[in-house]
Amino acid sequence: MRIAKAVGKTGKVYGFEPTEENFFKANRNISINGLKNIILHKLALGEGKEKVF
Repeated sequence: MRIAKAVGKTGKVYGFEPTEENFFKANRNISINGLKNIILHKLALGEGKEKVF
């Protein structure tokens, strides 16, 4: 949340959370705190191009 406030209303914060439970919790937190500048994606990032399930 500190980063969302640091970038201000015109900035954007991109979040990545691959697990269902943590994605849900993060989305709930974003909503509760009224943070409109966070874009959350349900996926993981890494160096490889392969999909991991």
